Amino acid sequence: MMIPPIAQVHLKPMAGVLQARGVILLAFDQECSACASYGVTKAECKQMARLLDEIADQIDAGKLVPWDDGFLLHEIKR
Repeated sequence: MMIPPIAQVHLKPMAGVLQARGVILLAFDQECSACASYGVTKAECKQMARLLDEIADQIDAGKLVPWDDGFLLHEIKR
């Protein structure tokens, strides 16, 4: 199963409903993942993108493991 791409148009309404200044969405399947970030202002958007990059780097480095018995259980290790 392929996760469809996530667009910022999906995140803006989510931010509104949550009354959030920024949103990061991560979607996982056993074989693939998709992610996106959104910030209300340009500065908040950049901050969310930086945070998402840090999360992705931790996943790529094996320090944050999305699938451990089917659940997200590991913390980011510094």
